[in-house]
Amino acid sequence: MHGPAPFTKAKFYGAAAVSEKGQVVISAELRKRFDINTGDRLLVVALEKRDTWAIIFTKSEVISKMVSQLVQSMFGAELDEILQAAENEGRLSEEPHQKSE
Repeated sequence: MHGPAPFTKAKFYGAAAVSEKGQVVISAELRKRFDINTGDRLLVVALEKRDTWAIIFTKSEVISKMVSQLVQSMFGAELDEILQAAENEGRLSEEPHQKSE
């Protein structure tokens, strides 16, 4: 079963060269379009399948929005609502999850 396509648009923004220090320049047009500013920290995700790969740069806000949409579709509630209910019921912990043996 396939869901809807995750993206509705694609646009080629040109090529980027990698410097000797491993730095990549993002074009001004792309930075303006996606509100990427000096000092912003971007998450870097690499996708691989056999000999095909892609590197994705994104802001953490984008990942947060995707997770929220996923939670909404899976559980029929907003992530904040689920976390609040868990906290109210005493099921929310600041401690890392421990595997039971």
